Amino acid sequence: MENEDRPEPPVADATEPSTDAPPAPSETAESSPEADAAPREVGRRRPSAEVEFELERLFALAVKYPEVGPSLAALCFKAGWQHFAERVVQSGVAGGPRGVEYYQIAVQSARRDGRPADVIGIVRDAVTELGTRDTLSPNDGARLLQLVRQGFSTLLFDLKDPRADLGFVSFLAEQWGELEGRLADDPLFHVLRAQLLWYADPAAAEGAWADAAERGDPELVWNARGTWAKDAERDIGAAEKAYRTGIDRAPQSALLMHNLAQLLMDRAAALTPPEGETELSAAQQKARNRDLQYADELLRRALRGDARGVRRHIHATLDRLTAMRPHRERPARGPQREARGPQREAREPREPREPRAADAPADAPAEPPPPPPVPESDYAYARITTAAIANQGDRSCPDFNGGGPDNAFAGLGAFVNGQLQTSINEQSLNLLPVSIGLPAGAMDGQFAIAVLTGSDQPDGSYIVSDAALDANGDPLILFNPAEADAGRLQAGPGNFTLQLPVQGVEVELNLTSASITGGIAVDANAGLTISTGTIAGQITQEDLDAALVVVPAEFQGLIPIFLQPDLDLDGNGTNDGYSLCLTFEATPATVIGYPLP
Repeated sequence: MENEDRPEPPVADATEPSTDAPPAPSETAESSPEADAAPREVGRRRPSAEVEFELERLFALAVKYPEVGPSLAALCFKAGWQHFAERVVQSGVAGGPRGVEYYQIAVQSARRDGRPADVIGIVRDAVTELGTRDTLSPNDGARLLQLVRQGFSTLLFDLKDPRADLGFVSFLAEQWGELEGRLADDPLFHVLRAQLLWYADPAAAEGAWADAAERGDPELVWNARGTWAKDAERDIGAAEKAYRTGIDRAPQSALLMHNLAQLLMDRAAALTPPEGETELSAAQQKARNRDLQYADELLRRALRGDARGVRRHIHATLDRLTAMRPHRERPARGPQREARGPQREAREPREPREPRAADAPADAPAEPPPPPPVPESDYAYARITTAAIANQGDRSCPDFNGGGPDNAFAGLGAFVNGQLQTSINEQSLNLLPVSIGLPAGAMDGQFAIAVLTGSDQPDGSYIVSDAALDANGDPLILFNPAEADAGRLQAGPGNFTLQLPVQGVEVELNLTSASITGGIAVDANAGLTISTGTIAGQITQEDLDAALVVVPAEFQGLIPIFLQPDLDLDGNGTNDGYSLCLTFEATPATVIGYPLP
């Protein structure tokens, strides 16, 4: 949490620095058509985004294995990638004095490998080597402070004890006066100063926090204050106060909203029944519900704003929140829609379902009346008419790991997208989005969105497959709530099952933490349109292995070449999951069979 305050260096985790992957390729790295057509200055080319991503991985290896550095620099110079070659040289991995980027990558590598003692040692070396340089630029000074913050994060989040290495703290205290003359204009300098003072004089530390708050950057300062109170001081009340103050002063901060929501959820989870009781008291249950409700509001507000770098953590926290509230109500199903054309009247009605064994006997106490059904006019239907696995770096895809848009399946697009679109064109694959509770013409509001499957009919309509509904007639793929904000759809997190054609067979992929986004519009004829849409989610290694069993053996051997895990789902520092992002367009359709009568 504390380490999520600044976009530089590469964005870190919402609760601790992310070390799962090298920095994402620069958005400016890709060539434009105009640039490709124009003459290039020799030695000043930029690699493509894909190549630059691989170069970043080699850069990390060069830090770990210095003998790689000179060869990497020579390769970049020869290929004309001057910008990247200069980075390699300036970092020191190719020989000469080490730059701040060397230490940044070394710290990321050590944290990723679970070597906290090495992290502390690298930060000490960086302060010793860089802190006394007369040539330290303001930008490098800011990055040096970020390295020091990584040291504190290692104490808090990796070693779980702010006093785990008091020798490191004493070393920093001795060096801090040397740094003050050049770095005191940076608010982060004063945040770190407050943390250092806490060890010797907590009262003086409070004054330092107040001084830091006057230096600007309220998100940085108040998020750091809340995190330090929560994880170092173990003072939940002070942490909540700090996060709330930060939200007051930086009301658009997704980071602060997420971290306050986590704190409220932790407090709700920690409640225990009174002595001798098996259930929470009425007052405890009321407090729990209040905290969870506000946490839900905070997380959804955060997703509506600029949540870059923390979006995947927000989705994961929403999953946890859903698990803490297992009895969340769905929108009531309305009556069976009447046909929108004369063709529908010719169709025989669906046979009624058998009564369920769980139905209440006639003499059972009367239950409260159900909520009013969703008006017929508030169901709207569509069919996905185009779909494709998104390209690497497609900015419409979500950021699950803080390094930019994620889509591990991008490399399989060349093999899958043609087959996928053919299945849609030939109507062997019919994905049918349904909005539930969004009135015609509405641009804003909460509702639900389902995705059904079905078969096409000679009259151009689609009949919903029984396999798309559960025993109660509810959609198996249902995002509730979904939200429209100025005509933009945001649904999720939820689960999504995707049938993907691969080499002539259907691969069933079970996505978790899934989301649906895009432009959304409902017309007066119950037609739903979703434009520039995305369906994205995460897949575990276990689920992927099970899904790929049906793929021909000769193709299975090629899959690891184009598909590599990019998500650390269990948080152990090793990538063990995959992101998938699908782009799509959906246009109005006539759909029969949902909702059930």
